[in-house]
Formats: sequence, C-alpha cells, structure tokens
Amino acid sequence: MKKQTFITCVFGLSLLITPKVVADGLSVFGSYWNPSSGEDTTGIGLAVKGGSDVFYYELRGTFLEDVKEDVPLYQNEVQLVPLDFGIGLQADITQNLLVYGGGGFSYYFLDSDTADVDDEVGYYLQAGTELRLNERLALFGEAVWRDVEANLENDINLEDRNFDLKGMSVNLGLVYNW
Repeated sequence: MKKQTFITCVFGLSLLITPKVVADGLSVFGSYWNPSSGEDTTGIGLAVKGGSDVFYYELRGTFLEDVKEDVPLYQNEVQLVPLDFGIGLQADITQNLLVYGGGGFSYYFLDSDTADVDDEVGYYLQAGTELRLNERLALFGEAVWRDVEANLENDINLEDRNFDLKGMSVNLGLVYNW
C-alpha cells in the first residue's frame, strides 16, 4: 500500500509540474545488476530525459527481479524498484553519437516475503553513450554504479542484517526523442 501511494503521488506531482519542466526523450531499456551481496538480477525500465545541449536531467524507474541472498538455514529474496532522479553532462562526439555522464539519488522500493525490510535511499553514478539511428530514434548503453544497503529482519534470525546491494548495473535500450 505504501508503494502504491508513493507512486501515485510522484505521478500526480509530475502531471502538475509538466508544463514547467520539459522532457525531450523517452527511453525503454533492459537492465542487468550485479549487487555485491546476493545473486545477479535483471529487469526492465522506463526513463524520461530532458535538458540542453550540455546539461541533462532524468527521471527513471526500473523493475528488477528478486535479488536472492543465501544465508545459513534460509534464503532472503528482496524485490527492488529503484526510482532515480539525476543530472549530468552530455556532449555530441559526432552527428550521430552522444556521450554522457552524471549521477543522482535513488529511492528504492524494497519488499520481501522472507524478511521485514524498509524502503531505502541511495545514490548512483552513470556513464553512457547514445547512437542516433535517425532524427527520432536512438540506441543507448550505459554503465551505472548503484550504492544502497537494505536492513533485513526476519523471524528465524531475530537480528537485523545489512544486505549490501551496491554494485554495477548495465542498461541497454531504445530512446524516442521528440
């Protein structure tokens, strides 16, 4: 319920501020994440990006499959949905090639059937490239370093445990610019 309320508020606010903040591209992408604790995970995401020739800002959300952490006697599974807010610098290398780098803050919606876990705040750094196919469409690839820790508490082991989720993520996708 908390997640649905937060997502509804974010989208409602974005509708209110849309006339003042102009986005010029929508991205759909696949994501692969290798957290330092737990198994690798994959997912899909959606991003909105805007800005000028040199600066950009972005809002992105990624739905990732459960990250599994093996611990003695049981296995923790944590579902991750990071919502990223970032800024950065970009430059055209050629007419069809754009490179960019930046970072920002992430709000992580976390859920688990095997433990109690609270949502967390983290940060990310990214570097990527965009290859324009034509005036409207482009392919992109980026590397993203994420840093976040989750605090897990379950009924089997009554101690709180830190689940270290920092690690490298790779995103590949398609951009539609208007």
